[in-house]
Formats: sequence, structure tokens, C-alpha cells
Amino acid sequence: AKWYFNGKLIEAGERFETAEDENCFALEINPALKEDQVPKSFKEPVFLEELRAVLTEAGTVSLEVKVVGIPTPVLKWFKGDLNAKIGADRKYCPAVLGPHGLGQIYENGELLVDFALSNALVVGGTLFEHKNVH
Repeated sequence: AKWYFNGKLIEAGERFETAEDENCFALEINPALKEDQVPKSFKEPVFLEELRAVLTEAGTVSLEVKVVGIPTPVLKWFKGDLNAKIGADRKYCPAVLGPHGLGQIYENGELLVDFALSNALVVGGTLFEHKNVH
């Protein structure tokens, strides 16, 4: 698991210590400072409408959707093939990862695992390599 604060990756070090045990991940901050505070209430993101693709006058497409939550949800759009490898090491997140994987997990694989975890999904595996056609 990776921990972020205000969009920046938290690295284990002087004030931050991370731990994981099967499906449980923890971040310890010592000493905790005032600037470490997070919102006291959380509401999971809720989509208020379906995704719309709007063609602009310039010929580009704008993707629009209304979503609410606390803190304000951050949306990421992906075009084309995500090519997300989750790797063969199920210790990363055993509740989400199926028994078949290939190679090492990397950023797009982490995004896929996070998506699956937040939507109660299981990734069966990522065995298929792209063919080298060039």
C-alpha cells in the first residue's frame, strides 16, 4: 500500500512508519503535527450522474461527471490500454489479487488494485503480455 497526503507520496522515515498484516495497512505518524490533520468526517464518493462525453468546438472531447464526497474526490481518466500488471506476489493485497499474475506490480497495477479494493472486486490475474508488433 502507498500512503498519500495532499496528493504527495508519504515515504517511511523520521516521522512516518508503515506496517502491513495481510489485509490491514497502517501508517504511524510520530510526532503528529497540526499540519498532519485530515478532515474529521468522511463520505465515500457518490456519482450524481452518468459520465458524459462532450465534443467541444475545437474538436476535442471533454469528459464530464458530477461526483461528491468528503474529502472532495479526485478523478483520474485513462485512455487506451491501461496495461496494468499486478505481479505474482499476492502479499500486496490478498483480498483483491487472484492466483495468476506475471512479473512485478507497478503503478498502473497499483491503480487497478486500488480500484478493485474500493469496489469490492477481485482481479483474477494479469497474465497476458502485449505482442511486440513493431
